[in-house]
Amino acid sequence: EANKQYSWAYNGLAEAYLVMGELPSARQSLENAGLAYVNTNSDLLTTQWLWAEYYAASGENEKAIVLGVNAIQRYSLYGVFGPGTFGNLQYAPNLFRMSAMAIEIVPQMSSPLMPQIWQERANLLKSWQEKVQ
Repeated sequence: EANKQYSWAYNGLAEAYLVMGELPSARQSLENAGLAYVNTNSDLLTTQWLWAEYYAASGENEKAIVLGVNAIQRYSLYGVFGPGTFGNLQYAPNLFRMSAMAIEIVPQMSSPLMPQIWQERANLLKSWQEKVQ
């Protein structure tokens, strides 16, 4: 209630509405999240994921799958600014006034770890895909 200007607050509210099955209220919160200030790329990806959950709850599994796959793929694009930021360069272009490949700046990890919440979301996405097939 005190953070109406931030997308993460609307994300939390939308998530609660989705758990309670109140889809019209969830939709309104997600629309507001799209209009509010996005603090981090993770907040943006969470909004996208919650839209996927909304569509799945509405019975629109194909839309849910498209949004869910995109959110998980974008989350996996790890960059220097965290999940979902691959290619969002600031350091090289602004400091050295030159372009650089994102891969040159990303810590060289063979496979970045994914938090439990995103693992659970990936599993939920698989269940949606199985329903459509």
